[in-house]
Formats: sequence, C-alpha cells, structure tokens
Amino acid sequence: MKEDLDEALEALRSALAIQDEVLGNHQETERSHREIAYVLKKLGRHEEANREDVLAQQVSMSVSEPQPEY
Repeated sequence: MKEDLDEALEALRSALAIQDEVLGNHQETERSHREIAYVLKKLGRHEEANREDVLAQQVSMSVSEPQPEY
C-alpha cells in the first residue's frame, strides 16, 4: 500500500505542477493541494501534510479575490 501511496503522491505533484503552469491559482489547484495533504497524512508525513493544507488555504483565498481582466 505504501508504494501505491508514493506513486499517487508523485502523480498528484506532477499534476499540480502542470495546473500551476497552465491555470495559475485556481480551484483545481486548491483541490490538488488538499489531495496531496491527504496522501501525506496516510503516509504518516503530517508536517508535510500541514504545509499542503496551508497552501490549499492560500490558494483558496487568492481564488476569491477579483482576477484582472485581460
């Protein structure tokens, strides 16, 4: 199971990198941070999970701010 979780964590981090590059701060990015935190908690890596939760909260706050029009 640990190997599966490690693979899931790597896949989520790759997806997050793509989302950040393509979308910037977006609701999907927030969800990815929360999913990464969940996997980290299952792996017993609580400190890293807490950091991901904080990042999710920061993204959530920035999404609710007005976005510039282009």
